[in-house]
Amino acid sequence: MLYEEKTNEEYTARNSGIINGITAVIGAIEANMAIRYIIGKPSTKLIYIDLFEDDFQIIEIKRDLRCSVCGGEKVD
Repeated sequence: MLYEEKTNEEYTARNSGIINGITAVIGAIEANMAIRYIIGKPSTKLIYIDLFEDDFQIIEIKRDLRCSVCGGEKVD
């Protein structure tokens, strides 16, 4: 048995350690994205994670050259 049986207590994220693992994984993904941005190789992908529905998607985002944020043009 992975966990010892509890008699008077329900299993929750707090007492079974689930949340700690999830935050570690998402933190590692964010750190990787930050490093890629710093070294000049930013990702053009959006990672969508829905833990309630067990859904994990990678969405490609295209640059709009007219956009002042992602297009690379300077804004006055």
